[in-house]
Order: sequence, then C-alpha cells, then structure tokens
Amino acid sequence: MGVIAYALIFSYLHSGVLGTMVIVVPLILLRVSQKQFIDRTKDSVSELREKNKILEEHSGEINRLNDGLLDTLAEVIDLRDPFILGHSQQITYYAVIIAQQMGISTERIEIIRKASLMHDVGKLGIEVDLLAKPSSLTETEFDVVKRHVTYGAELLRKSHSLQSLIPIVLHHHEHFDGGGYPDHLKGTEIPLEARIVCLADAVDAMASNRPYRPALNFEEILVEIKRCSGSQFDPAVVKVFEQIAEKMGPALIENTNQTLKISTSGNSST
Repeated sequence: MGVIAYALIFSYLHSGVLGTMVIVVPLILLRVSQKQFIDRTKDSVSELREKNKILEEHSGEINRLNDGLLDTLAEVIDLRDPFILGHSQQITYYAVIIAQQMGISTERIEIIRKASLMHDVGKLGIEVDLLAKPSSLTETEFDVVKRHVTYGAELLRKSHSLQSLIPIVLHHHEHFDGGGYPDHLKGTEIPLEARIVCLADAVDAMASNRPYRPALNFEEILVEIKRCSGSQFDPAVVKVFEQIAEKMGPALIENTNQTLKISTSGNSST
C-alpha cells in the first residue's frame, strides 16, 4: 500500500490527474477481476460440495442396498441347510466382536463382516440332500461338502467388489496346526481374518442343536475351544474370545437352532 501511495503521489505531481488515472484504472480493473475470480471460485466450491453431498447420499444408499443383498443372500444360503438357519448372521456377530476386541481396523472389520455373511456361499453348489442329511456324513460325502470353500472363492472371484473376501471364504476351515482344508495352511500362513471366522464358525456350530446331538452349553463350549487351542484354533484368537466370554458370560452364546428336536433315531423335525 505504501508503494502504491508513493506511485500515485509521484504520478500526480508529474502528470496531474491523468497520471493518477494511469495508475488507478488498472488497479480498479485488477480488483474487479479478483472479485469475479473469488466469486466464481466460491460458486464452484459450493457446487462441488452440493454434488459431493449428493454422491455421498447415493453411495450410502448403494452401500445399504449391497448390505441388504448380502444379508438376503446369507439367509438364502442358510435356508439350503435346514439345520443352520441364522448361522451366517450369528457367525458375523461373533467374528466382529472378536475383531473389535483385537483392535483390528474398521476397514478390515468390514471385510470380516461381509466375509462372515458369505463364508458358506459355496454351499450353493452342493446338493441340498447332502446338506440336509440328518446324520453324520460319510468320508466321501464330507469330501464333497469340503468343496464349498473353493466353490465360494470361485463365485466371489466373479465380482470385483467382493474379491477381498476370497482369502477368508477360502481358508476359514484351515486349522492352526495345518490339519484343515483346502490347502493345509498352518499358523500365520492362514489369514488372521480367516482364523477369526474359523473360531466364530465353530462356536456357533457347538452352540446350536444338530439332529445328531444337542447344543453344548456355555461352559462346555469354552472347554472345547480351549482344548482345541493351538490345533484347530489360533491361541491368540482363543484368548480374545475367552476375554469376551468372561465379560459377557452366557449371554454371549445363542443357539441359532433352538427349535430343532433331537432324535436318537437320527431323524429330526422343526
């Protein structure tokens, strides 16, 4: 401002009003241009914010629709096996609280949540009669059922948005000691997320009635989990689940198939 004032005084003393105008007019034009630029920038920012808000609303709606589709598909999967209705939702509950207790990031927990819902999607490729068999499977039949993890991975591979779920769906039946399937991975070779879902899956299986055995109670489940720590389950995941169980008590466990009546003859009814 001092330099401009000096230039105005110098121009006035040497050239009068005309000299002053030579300085003032460009300054006025510059100020007008600056204001127009600022106003246009504000309008552009406001427009971008409005469009971003609309996009966020649409994105939220799309996410809600996707979640609804996953929930529905999980129920469809469970309906193919009359003994595990509600199984996927309950596994999701166990897996998410374990992941939260372990301090896993929100992004990874969301992947675990979706993978838990989809963990048995490969059963869509298994015959219903085999899934609904009211007695223990033969070795040959079990070999067929085990293919559901690879079927599931193949199905998810066709959807770009679900490919992050593949390692969990494919390996949630691997055992910590290498005795699981399909690839006999052991220890930390198994993705942590798959190790969490493995335990969640087993907990719900033990907590629910089956045609060939009644559900285990809270204490029996904890004993069995501890017994299989280091063999079937990751000891670190078992420890976290035990901490959760200590806090929540028997309310943690829910029998997702309470209506199933157990029959010593191997048949069942609901």
